[in-house]
Amino acid sequence: MDYPATWFLDDTSHAHSITFISPLENEEDKFNEAISVIVTKLPGVITLDRFVNNSLEHLKKSRKDTLTVKRKEDVKIGRLPAKRIEYTMRFAPTEKNPAPVSARFLVYVIFKNKTAYTITAVAQYDTYDHYLPIFQQTVESFR
Repeated sequence: MDYPATWFLDDTSHAHSITFISPLENEEDKFNEAISVIVTKLPGVITLDRFVNNSLEHLKKSRKDTLTVKRKEDVKIGRLPAKRIEYTMRFAPTEKNPAPVSARFLVYVIFKNKTAYTITAVAQYDTYDHYLPIFQQTVESFR
């Protein structure tokens, strides 16, 4: 996948994932936008719809009332069937960011050769539209 030259690659967090992380924009910026790719070998026969619904249910249970799915639709990435999901989530304050943060997520789940590729992009709610073209271009470079 292609990603912006100013972003850095972090492939140390999990064996089956990579994350592309934006630099902070200025001294007040406390949120690194990111695009992550998680690779999941599919167990037996599972449909794209079932995989996505199971993933969303798990996420909703862990995030409770802070997650709101805004949109879910069938798309294609190249010639591959995929799902496009948009949702918002609110993060509790942390040491790095003492105020709660509202974020918007763009997720594509792509099935290829009995493997699911989950591509997740995240930005603060107010800057999401600025980063959306970068997110889209990165996803479209998936091969």
